[in-house]
Amino acid sequence: MTVDSRRRRAHRYYYERLVAPIPRGRLLHHRCENRRCVNPDHLEPLLPSHHMAVAPSAKLTWAAVEEIRRRHAAGEGQSALSREFGVSSSIVCRVVNGKAWRT
Repeated sequence: MTVDSRRRRAHRYYYERLVAPIPRGRLLHHRCENRRCVNPDHLEPLLPSHHMAVAPSAKLTWAAVEEIRRRHAAGEGQSALSREFGVSSSIVCRVVNGKAWRT
């Protein structure tokens, strides 16, 4: 759902209108776990890596991330790791390159 000419998503629009601008590079986390919710009290701006760690839809745990990184460093391919851990190869790529799940 969009609400203005710049095509922002509704929850981002209402958060910025009623609370504050969303810091650059942050995602809005729905604490209520309802992605359609636009209540700014239910929204929290997080870094993408933190958002992935707290989102209920996150398929990886920190232990899985560490295992992926260890095994990739030992020479295991991203495709094999993505199949085993049930995520896309692009997620595995982001994990091993430190672009997702940063400490």
